[in-house]
Amino acid sequence: MNPPEEPAQLRSGFSTGACAAAAAKAAYLSLKGKDIDPESPLEIMFPDGVERELIIKEATADSNSGTATIIKDAGDDPDVTDKSEIKVSIRKSSPEELTDADYFHSCGRLGKLIIRGGSGVGLSTRDGLDVPKGKWAINPVPQKMLCENLLIAGFNPAKAEYLLVEISVADGENIAKRTLNPTLGIEGGISILGTTGIVKPYSNEAYIHTLKLLIKNAKESGANEIVLTTGSSTSKAVREELHDIPEERFIRIGDFIADALKYADTMDFDCVHIACMPGKLFKYACGHEYTHAHFNPLCPKDLKPFMQLLDAPPKYLAMTERVATVREIFEKIPESLFLALMNLLADKGTEYFRTWAPETKILDLNVFDSKGFLVTKRCRIRKA
Repeated sequence: MNPPEEPAQLRSGFSTGACAAAAAKAAYLSLKGKDIDPESPLEIMFPDGVERELIIKEATADSNSGTATIIKDAGDDPDVTDKSEIKVSIRKSSPEELTDADYFHSCGRLGKLIIRGGSGVGLSTRDGLDVPKGKWAINPVPQKMLCENLLIAGFNPAKAEYLLVEISVADGENIAKRTLNPTLGIEGGISILGTTGIVKPYSNEAYIHTLKLLIKNAKESGANEIVLTTGSSTSKAVREELHDIPEERFIRIGDFIADALKYADTMDFDCVHIACMPGKLFKYACGHEYTHAHFNPLCPKDLKPFMQLLDAPPKYLAMTERVATVREIFEKIPESLFLALMNLLADKGTEYFRTWAPETKILDLNVFDSKGFLVTKRCRIRKA
């Protein structure tokens, strides 16, 4: 079952890359003497060739440099970088200022750009990412957007001229702790991202892309098995269960069970371990490929057919009609019925796993309760 189409009323937003491009354009225009009114909209060009307006918070300049800040608007997407403050400073530079971590671009015929990460922007420490090891975590499309929009703003010198463009993010190091950057090997801050410049509500394209990078990196490092976990609690619990597997092969998949398994299936792993809690397990048993509560909330009534298969007593079947949450059922039914239900849901869930990952040799499901105790374990081995 695929996620339903997002509701029409949800509002799209802008990526960190688009925000950086807008702030760079505003900083350059300010450096050239143009007044940028606070909270004023500024048009920038997007990769699809359409100009869109972003709101600049502030732009200032002196004789040497221009600086602009923008508050990221992610629309209605639950993005941890929403409302973050992105600042771009621009000044004339020279080739001698270029460092190994910087990016260097030709911009027009004679213009040259040095693009640098400042405070709150991460640095890549691993191979296999969208940015090279040792470089600032500023992805290729945002770099291209910077160049294109500075050209539009008038950076087209008659002789070779260098500009240093530095991107900073307020509190970026702390914000990054709530992203996958520490797992990916990006240290010190967030990434400047975006392939389209647009953030679509609940599309989560960037998260899925990151999951694929993590899975690919695990395979390229020589892994024959990986562990897909749904969150911090399951990750901690399953690490104790599978303590011989290196830490970098534990991958937090959140709500994207089918996307993760389908991609892992192309990597020819011997074994993919999955770790979850009872609520997610119920959704897997229902065949939900995407488990976010916005699209697929837990419904107690949907648990009734599974309990009927176990010949649960009528008083427990009746609970599915009157309680507010599935968790309440799990907590109130006898332990023997709970364990039988977990086994049944695990069997059904691994059937769906096999449809999403038909080529993976072993699919190993580990279900933990809220205290980290293993509730049930199921292996589904591919038939020869």
